[in-house]
Order: sequence, then structure tokens, then C-alpha cells
Amino acid sequence: MSVELEPKGDAYEIGLANGTWFTMVNTSGIKDLIGEQKFTDPVHVDAETALKCADALEDWTPPKGWFSEGKEGEGKEMMLEFFKTCEGFETR
Repeated sequence: MSVELEPKGDAYEIGLANGTWFTMVNTSGIKDLIGEQKFTDPVHVDAETALKCADALEDWTPPKGWFSEGKEGEGKEMMLEFFKTCEGFETR
């Protein structure tokens, strides 16, 4: 299964595997902003909180194999760009 992150602004939509989403949220400061994620219940995030998600992700080190083996940094950069440009988002 996957989680779709639908931006409120002009950013591109992102689809992530559940495990990728849950790991990123629950092992970074994002958990403190949107709550721990265990299920794919919808999340509604405003623009200010999305920027805070980017800030929380800045110092996070993805675990080995997160996103794609050997491309953990690229996945993190993609998520940083999304959070910074999405103007808020919803998951589905």
C-alpha cells in the first residue's frame, strides 16, 4: 500500500510506500507536528506546518535502505523540496 501526499499549492504529488512514510514521520521531528503514523488515516497539514516538517527533516538521517537502497539522501532531498513548496498537503 502507499500514501499519496497531495499538495495544496503547485508542487508535484508524491506517492510513498507506507513503510517509507511511517519511518520518515515516526523517526524524525515530523511526528511531533502531525502525530505518530501507524495507519493511512488522512492527514491535513497547513502551509506553516509543512514548512516546520521541512525544518524537522533537515537534521534527520534516513536509515539505510529507506526510500531506496543507496538513494536515501535523494529521497530526503525530494521530501524537503515537497515540504518547502507544497503550501500544505493532505494524505490519502
